[in-house]
Amino acid sequence: FGTVDPQALHGFATEISPGSPQDEGQLYTFSLSSVSPSTPLFTSFSIDASNGTLFYQLLRGVSGTFAVTVKLEDDGGFEDGSFNRSFTTFNLTVAQGTPPLP
Repeated sequence: FGTVDPQALHGFATEISPGSPQDEGQLYTFSLSSVSPSTPLFTSFSIDASNGTLFYQLLRGVSGTFAVTVKLEDDGGFEDGSFNRSFTTFNLTVAQGTPPLP
């Protein structure tokens, strides 16, 4: 079940860069794209784009291994064939720990 205390994983997202010089100054936003199996997992989930720290809090009573997909998107457009979003998936294993409330 894992802990339900808020967690911070510093340095989770690394090597975040604008790519080309014309992309300098763009703002980046991370978001939770999907969780598989499709089970409610988090009470909160965010990634600080300025330093790559992952912040999350699990729901009480959750355990197992989950494929979590995160999206990184900048505020630029698609001009000149550029891309403004990227997805990555990681596995999160939640051990038994805090039981569900009755």
